Amino acid sequence: MNNWIFLLLAIFLEILATSCMKLSEGFSKVLPSILMFVLYGICFTIMTFVLKKIELGVVYAIWSGLGTAAISAIGIFWLNESASIVKIGAILLIIIGVVILKLNPESSILDEKKVFQGQVTGMSSPETTQPVKIEEVPSLAENTVLLMPQILTKYPKLEQPSKSISEQLDLN
Repeated sequence: MNNWIFLLLAIFLEILATSCMKLSEGFSKVLPSILMFVLYGICFTIMTFVLKKIELGVVYAIWSGLGTAAISAIGIFWLNESASIVKIGAILLIIIGVVILKLNPESSILDEKKVFQGQVTGMSSPETTQPVKIEEVPSLAENTVLLMPQILTKYPKLEQPSKSISEQLDLN
């Protein structure tokens, strides 16, 4: 449960950092610029620790979904950015996708010991696995002929101008 709290903390810090990015006005304001780097550093550090226990796809989906929704709301309500039915609908679809991903029972990290011992559902012991047929790969020369056939092209011979450029430009 603590990992989910840390993930929410990292998302909150990322939202603050992104807001500081907007407030820095292209690094022209010092305090928001410094805060942006500090907050991003802290939130990415926290997210790195969260990734030890929660799958990357789940973390990133929640990170980006909630972050996008929150930043969009901040933009609309505090920074006077545009709002439309399509924009709000798209944000709601992102949130719905995050909720569905979170409710998916297969989104938990596998226990490494179980993976190596073959005790995870869908994995079999080494004795029951089927041998894999390995086909011979054609040589590079054979592939090159098939993929990049040689095309013979004759380029026209360029004629030399009778006068040099400086002579042509001279109006005397």
